[in-house]
Amino acid sequence: MADHRTPPKLPIVIGAVVFLWALADVVFDGPLRRWDRSLLMGAEPYVHQPLGWRLVSDIGGVWVLVVALLSAVVVHLLRRGTMRLLLRAAACFVAVEAAIWLAKATIGRTAPRSGVDDLEAHGMSFPSGHTAGSLALLTIAAAVIVPPGSRLAAFTAWFIPLISAAVGVSTVALHFHWPTDVLGGWGLGLVAATFIRHSVAEKVERQ
Repeated sequence: MADHRTPPKLPIVIGAVVFLWALADVVFDGPLRRWDRSLLMGAEPYVHQPLGWRLVSDIGGVWVLVVALLSAVVVHLLRRGTMRLLLRAAACFVAVEAAIWLAKATIGRTAPRSGVDDLEAHGMSFPSGHTAGSLALLTIAAAVIVPPGSRLAAFTAWFIPLISAAVGVSTVALHFHWPTDVLGGWGLGLVAATFIRHSVAEKVERQ
């Protein structure tokens, strides 16, 4: 019988492996990082598709995610939900943003649009914040308003990672990020989302 007191292990393992794999490849200039350069160096970004790649990329942008989170808060309050749940969700938000920023600042990778691929160069490219943020923060919004254990909760558990992957692809097409940035961001986001979903659901069940 599954232990509901602990988060599911499989997505955490998958996310951790993907993140660490991408991180190691970037740090040690592995085959994926070399492929990054061969794919994007000298290539033109798809900047003339404002309703295509840019629209998808905007899903992982600050304003869209803030609107999603605030909408979840409003729905929760209209349902007369507890402030404790919102405080836990807020703590998850702060933890996610701190983890993304710390990883970016530590690696310091430059973005493809700079024309170079350097580390410790005050860049903020790895991991992709759009990818990690869309996965983790949309999960926070969904966890606040969707009943745990419901069919909708199961749907969001796999649909949000797909949306995040699409956001990541769009950032590569627009030269905002290297492919390995997206891999790292998606892995980090998956780990965070799994803990978030479990933490918020546990709080709901105790109410």
